[in-house]
Amino acid sequence: MRGLSEKQTKAVEKLKEVDPESKIFWDCEMKIPKFIKGTLSKPSAEKPEQIARTFLEEYNVLLDLQSGIKENLELFTAETDFSRFHHVFFLQYINGIPVFEGSIQVHINPAGEVISYKDFRITEVPVSLEPEIRKEEAVEIVLQDIGLENFVTIPKSRLMLFRDSKEMVHLVWEIESVFSFGFEGRFHFIDAHTGEQLYK
Repeated sequence: MRGLSEKQTKAVEKLKEVDPESKIFWDCEMKIPKFIKGTLSKPSAEKPEQIARTFLEEYNVLLDLQSGIKENLELFTAETDFSRFHHVFFLQYINGIPVFEGSIQVHINPAGEVISYKDFRITEVPVSLEPEIRKEEAVEIVLQDIGLENFVTIPKSRLMLFRDSKEMVHLVWEIESVFSFGFEGRFHFIDAHTGEQLYK
């Protein structure tokens, strides 16, 4: 297991200045702060999304992101519960491609202080982001798997980054299929380089 980088170490020290009792739980390679809890920011009257984005920008160096890739975080939802705690969820995109289950949760108390943070992002993309399998080929693989006799429709398909059960990252075609009887639907994940069906 490697140690923290100099930038990560400084960011941790900065967090400890705000709350010496704050705790960070890292992934096994010390690349991602999977969970942080404590008083992580000063009070703010800003909207929850802005508080969350300010925190993420300030501590972005905690994430050891591979150089050369462009990350974008899109707001998925911002909710306020009956106790006036705010829960802000972002989805991760790498070079414009969505990451399956790649997300961040930022939780904020009524005073506008960030009190916890959960990170489910990926930090490395070890595969080319240019597919070798065309979308039409991926659709054909799905149709063969389901069986043409079922008269399936394909409402949508898109490129996506997908982590398998061994945490390996793949570029995939996510193909949504709906049977024309019974309205049963499925999602298939077809490796965009090899054509292998990774998940459904």
